[in-house]
Amino acid sequence: MQTVTKLIKITLKYLFIAAFCGLIYSGIELLWRGRTAPEMFFLAGICGLFICWLNNIFTYELDYLLQIIVCGIFCTGAEWICGLLFNKDYHIWDYRGLPFSSLDGQVCLLFSLAWCLIAAFAIPLLDWIEWKLFKYKEDTPPYYMVLGRKVFEFKKG
Repeated sequence: MQTVTKLIKITLKYLFIAAFCGLIYSGIELLWRGRTAPEMFFLAGICGLFICWLNNIFTYELDYLLQIIVCGIFCTGAEWICGLLFNKDYHIWDYRGLPFSSLDGQVCLLFSLAWCLIAAFAIPLLDWIEWKLFKYKEDTPPYYMVLGRKVFEFKKG
């Protein structure tokens, strides 16, 4: 019975994180360009789950800048796959006219950097959500290292 309860809690945690990320990203798109698409809700949810997974398999010692770069690359790759599957007619986004875009126009450097910027905010936010709301590593507040130096740590309490 305890295993089932734990499984339900973990499932609800990850559903919450995916939905939270999807809603936040959809809100960003609505504010930025006045529209969004259901596919972007799911893409952002998947990216949020990846960020949580990455943070859970490595310690807080993993350099924050490296986390941002890895997450940005993952999100760009996920956007490209989403584009190939759901954006063949470019009704969701179209990067074909932008500099440094892929040959198929599904990804571009500018929006890869935007994914990195979003990841820079999402990493500590999702760490905080897991730590405070879901009691992940409850005794160890999340902290962030840049080039071997601790630059930020959440406060207990």
